[in-house]
Amino acid sequence: VLRAVALRHLNIGGTFITDESLFAIAASCPHLKVNQ
Repeated sequence: VLRAVALRHLNIGGTFITDESLFAIAASCPHLKVNQ
């Protein structure tokens, strides 16, 4: 979970972030689910 969040921050600050990565993070950690 922490690894996924870290990767998300790296993507936002570095290159890019996709809906798929967000979905993957949400699937990995229900507490971080985003309402779509």
